[in-house]
Amino acid sequence: NPVHAQAQPLIELENVTKTYRRGDLAIEVLHGISLKIYPGEFIAIMGASGSGKTTWANAQPWDMSRTAVVGTDKHIDAHAESLGITWDEAYPEAVQFATDLMYEELDAAIGQNKDIVWDMLSITHNCRANRFNRLPFHYERIAVYFHPPPLAELERRLLARTGKQRVTYKNVCIDLKYVDFPTLEEGFTRIQEVWSH
Repeated sequence: NPVHAQAQPLIELENVTKTYRRGDLAIEVLHGISLKIYPGEFIAIMGASGSGKTTWANAQPWDMSRTAVVGTDKHIDAHAESLGITWDEAYPEAVQFATDLMYEELDAAIGQNKDIVWDMLSITHNCRANRFNRLPFHYERIAVYFHPPPLAELERRLLARTGKQRVTYKNVCIDLKYVDFPTLEEGFTRIQEVWSH
């Protein structure tokens, strides 16, 4: 991209891996991910639950003075922790206000002209189009698409999530049927594919 010829990336990753351990069980959720992110970009992180999106977003050394990371999971996590319940138990009552908070964060980031990283489970073109309508035109729209691992590995990952099993496992079966791969035609200027297996 000629726009980036002289720019320094905000984040530059080379063969990043991440493995969670639960007792004797090792769950590798990121496997050799390489990616560059430049100033002035809107990064849409997408893919099925369990594909490594949030793990990747949470592992980055973002400069929070110029970057906003928005999504719903952190708000549902906080709600569950405040009540001493699991994510699955919190999800039904928390998902709407978590979505409202996410949009408030997005609008604030736009108002401050921050780079935006959106951890989104936006699997269809129509859903993404509705969210794109909130963005000013000057943002360069980058898709980072996390391909799911094989179904047996995805099931193993999801069922290993303590307190976050029932909702995500049910939803991911739906996600995989209806997912639309991101395209340049819908407004992305660059598409980065990530294989987390």
